[in-house]
Amino acid sequence: MVLAATHWGWIHVAEATANALGERAAHDWRNRRTGWLASLEPYSRWSVTSRVLDDGRNQIERRHYRPVRLSDRTFGFESEVVESEVHPSDEPGAVIAERAETMRHHAALDTNEQEQLWRVASDAYSAALGAHADAEERRQAEIAASKALSERLNEKLKEPPLIE
Repeated sequence: MVLAATHWGWIHVAEATANALGERAAHDWRNRRTGWLASLEPYSRWSVTSRVLDDGRNQIERRHYRPVRLSDRTFGFESEVVESEVHPSDEPGAVIAERAETMRHHAALDTNEQEQLWRVASDAYSAALGAHADAEERRQAEIAASKALSERLNEKLKEPPLIE
């Protein structure tokens, strides 16, 4: 009887311990995912991916992820391919890799520019909005955000970035 109770007791203790550790790992993963999702800001992003087609050719795609409002407090991204290149299977790998890296570099530059524009507008909006703004203050905040964005765009138009 003592042996059976001890054996069954240890099985239950081991199971409870494993369940607790598994739940803790899942909780940490959910917290990291939630934190990552909360850190996403609604500005356009670009990415570059490559894949091998069925016939052995290499395809490089540049995608644009456009933010889309889903509700008052959430947004998602709409994706579209804005550039696609297909390279023959006998083309040297260095040429394909160089082209992919060039596209990735331009995607990163475009994403950084959109992030800066969004931050300028967001900061201006937040500064003008304050903690408890009424309708008129909200309108003024939106005007301030638009002006800041316009000034940032005009600054870029006066001094366009150098392209490698």
